[in-house]
Amino acid sequence: MSGLETSTRWHAYFMRVAAETAALSKDPSTKVGAVAVRDRRILAVGFNGLPTGVHDDPLRYQNRERKLLMTVHAEANVVADAANRGVTLDGCTLYVTHPPCSHCFGLIIQAGIGKVFYPPADRDFLTRWAEQIKITREMCIESGVLMMEIVQ
Repeated sequence: MSGLETSTRWHAYFMRVAAETAALSKDPSTKVGAVAVRDRRILAVGFNGLPTGVHDDPLRYQNRERKLLMTVHAEANVVADAANRGVTLDGCTLYVTHPPCSHCFGLIIQAGIGKVFYPPADRDFLTRWAEQIKITREMCIESGVLMMEIVQ
């Protein structure tokens, strides 16, 4: 098996882990999962949802504005998970089920994450998050963090 085939298999594996992690989200409209990896080892995982200890009532997900104010994104939860366990994310790779928003990308930069991979997003997601994704791409270029869509 060539290095490219091996690399593609690992990308696919970690994207599946991110997708399985996303399934834990209670958000009925968008389930996002993320997994931080170094040397083919999982360091931390996260999914979008309300913070630990905050009442996770399904009614809270019905009002989009309120939901967005209360929800912790998957990428932020990865950073928090690593911090809670004393694990550095410096130089790691992040696999995420959706393109990161600009706020999360700022955390990605600050955590020292070097690469971000995500699958193609659907049209609805791209429409709802268009301005955020545009800003994220600017930040990506300026910061030198590699961000790449991968097709499986």
